[in-house]
Amino acid sequence: MPKAYLLIYLLMGAGPLSAQPAVDEQRCANFGEARLRQAQAYFYAHQLALQKAASQRAGASQFRVESPTYRLPLVFHILHYGEPLGQGTNVPATQVYSQIEVLNEDFQQRNPDFTNTLPQFRQEAGQMAIEFYPARDDPNGQRLAEPGINRIQIPRPAPGFFWTAESFDAQIKPRTIWDPSRYLNVWVVDSLRVPRGVTAGYAQFPDLSGLAGLPERSPANTDGVVVRYVRLGSLNKVPSNAQLRSRLAGRIFVYGRTLTHEIGHYLGLLHPFDRETCAVDGDFCADTPLTSSQSFGCNLNQAPCGVPMMVQNYMQLTDDACMSLFTACQVQRMTTVLEVSPRRRSLLTSNVGDGGPVTSLASANFAQQVRLYPNPARQQVRVQLPASAQKVLVYNALGQPLRQWLAPGTQFDLDLTGLPAGLYHLHLQTAQGTAVKPLVVE
Repeated sequence: MPKAYLLIYLLMGAGPLSAQPAVDEQRCANFGEARLRQAQAYFYAHQLALQKAASQRAGASQFRVESPTYRLPLVFHILHYGEPLGQGTNVPATQVYSQIEVLNEDFQQRNPDFTNTLPQFRQEAGQMAIEFYPARDDPNGQRLAEPGINRIQIPRPAPGFFWTAESFDAQIKPRTIWDPSRYLNVWVVDSLRVPRGVTAGYAQFPDLSGLAGLPERSPANTDGVVVRYVRLGSLNKVPSNAQLRSRLAGRIFVYGRTLTHEIGHYLGLLHPFDRETCAVDGDFCADTPLTSSQSFGCNLNQAPCGVPMMVQNYMQLTDDACMSLFTACQVQRMTTVLEVSPRRRSLLTSNVGDGGPVTSLASANFAQQVRLYPNPARQQVRVQLPASAQKVLVYNALGQPLRQWLAPGTQFDLDLTGLPAGLYHLHLQTAQGTAVKPLVVE
């Protein structure tokens, strides 16, 4: 069935949507849904398996690395109404790629606003060795015209149409999902509704993780994350973006933190307030202070349980500009999921290829100033860049990580001895963002 007509008969089952002011928008539809929060009786049951897997990885590597890096391939299914490319629901690639930049900054604790984190919580912050990248190939092995992007045209619905999490899971995801053991699926949609109003997004929890608070099973044909198109990407990185500057978008959730929050759920995190009591940790993490209620806006002085609430945590419901950290326990939970949950673990060895550099305006301008020479190279390559590098990683053409260096400075030499001839990608992580440059080894 042609994509343009894929959803014609599906649009009949949704309900009306009355106009909602931006203040009524709910950050996340996962809150309060019992089907997504089935309690488990144990916590971190698979720590030994985690440690063993990490040990085996370190022993198998022929190069010294500071820690394992988990790499997850993304595909964004953009459901649009046939607008010209880059307009309306047919969002531009720069908006998508700015979102990937935000994810890498937030999860790796490279977000510039981390410096705004309250002093008492900085010591609790966690940094995750993870990288999100756009998939290069579709499920048939064909190169995507836009790495990490699958555009699906649907007919424009009647006025008042909206999707709910239940209707979207039942009608859309199973027909459009790409193999969730090979892709982290993200659906970008026009409207989402929950019983209490509009929502910015929602996610499916991992299964078989052994972590407290998570379901034992979750279906494969609905696995992934959903986000509204005016909540995708960052206005900081693409300030001219029409969708993020529109009246519909408002100013509360336009810096990419909706997807940071939802992928937190996808990797096993709960809201700190999920159990709505001061008696126990709502998210099974002792380093997120007890709280019985969610936080909106950016009031940093809340203490519903007698201790300061971690308002700036990515798993709260605060404004994008207020969020700045995951905790060490939250990073440990996500790491456990990546080591133990079957579909999450399989993403780490996905064969869908690395789509190369993400080209938001910020990263494109930065990458243009990076120089590699000689290129092609043999045993050594010199790197020059406008900002001091924090970390350098090299990946082969299949998107597999091979080497990693800590390389402070704006000019340095990399030893390529032992790398077979072929095409590689250097990922240079700096405070200004990540630049990806192709490198040919002779």
